[in-house]
Amino acid sequence: MMLIHVQLLNRELFMKKGFLDKVEDNAAVRIWSEKRQQEKSDSL
Repeated sequence: MMLIHVQLLNRELFMKKGFLDKVEDNAAVRIWSEKRQQEKSDSL
């Protein structure tokens, strides 16, 4: 029974993964961009 439950969870995670990857990529880009802006303003 546990194995079936894990497989279902894995399938759900796999389906969400594409969406979450996009969200994570967007967050990473935003964080990087904010750091760059901070560095630029610090150097002025």
